[in-house]
Amino acid sequence: FYSELNLLAADNRSGSNQLLSKINNLIIQDLDYIDLNQTFFNNLSDSFRSFQVIQKYLTDLKNFSNNKSKLEIKNYLISYEKSLKQNYEKIFHNLKKELKHPVSVITISNSETVAELLILLHQDNFLNEVIICESRPQNEGRDLAFKVAECGIKSELILEAKIADYTEKSDIALV
Repeated sequence: FYSELNLLAADNRSGSNQLLSKINNLIIQDLDYIDLNQTFFNNLSDSFRSFQVIQKYLTDLKNFSNNKSKLEIKNYLISYEKSLKQNYEKIFHNLKKELKHPVSVITISNSETVAELLILLHQDNFLNEVIICESRPQNEGRDLAFKVAECGIKSELILEAKIADYTEKSDIALV
């Protein structure tokens, strides 16, 4: 568990929601072997100090887990994962209300939220193409480009220097 957690703490390519989902699923997977004590929460909090969404998750989990059985905690974590997916759908439905026709989207870097929105737009035939800045020096945009390509979404990877040219060709920007 802790070696996988250390890999997540060193992950500088994933967005905060993607890391959160990975942490949540890792805890679900290894819950029987983890002691959810103060040291556990302090270590996790220190490892992900710059991610506010993860800090809130840890505070909520710590508050919930007091005097709860492993089964109750596991059900809470599974429910939490489902709520993350439902949040993407809520954002998608709010976005779609504003769209009159299929769109071309420009975005930067790598974001689980943006990826999920692009997939939902594509599944609903409301996406023409995606233009993704590669986000140097880490090139996180490539991760997003691979993910959407796996879903059959037409995409183009560009340099940030070209963003002004491509913004004019896009209907919306998702960041």
